[in-house]
Amino acid sequence: MLQKIKILWAKLKRAHSTPIEVAGGFALGIFIGMSPFPIQNLLTIAFAWLFRMNMVAAVIGVNFHLVFFPVIFFQYLLEYKIGAFLLQLKVPQDPHVDWMALYSLDQWIHGGKVVKRFINELLLGWLVLGIPVSLATFFFVWREAKIWKKLPVAEDSKSEPESP
Repeated sequence: MLQKIKILWAKLKRAHSTPIEVAGGFALGIFIGMSPFPIQNLLTIAFAWLFRMNMVAAVIGVNFHLVFFPVIFFQYLLEYKIGAFLLQLKVPQDPHVDWMALYSLDQWIHGGKVVKRFINELLLGWLVLGIPVSLATFFFVWREAKIWKKLPVAEDSKSEPESP
């Protein structure tokens, strides 16, 4: 796994992308990686291509949260609570909401009231949390990319496997 990361990093450093494209791709990956959507890699590649951002940086960004896997549960919980707070809804103590309906497949298939409420809260929380985090990531990676784009690229044979 560490070898694959080194290979991707070497490819990213040799890419003919501007620091803005690299930072934009990474920030886009972080933003989509924080989302509750299930096909994050495909969405990231599609949006990176659409907006002409560096796809390698975008894929690294979307998978960056995998390094911090135990944090994902708390991230989604925080996103949900932020969304519920902003929508001024009471979290699980609301007597008018059957929270066990979230475990019903029928509710998910037919878009039940509880599922819609849950998704609205989660999406709003994701936007409120994801936008500032991805913006901060953009400016950090942009600054770093400007620095290492000025450095000479060392051609070492260990960073990339030879083609047969």
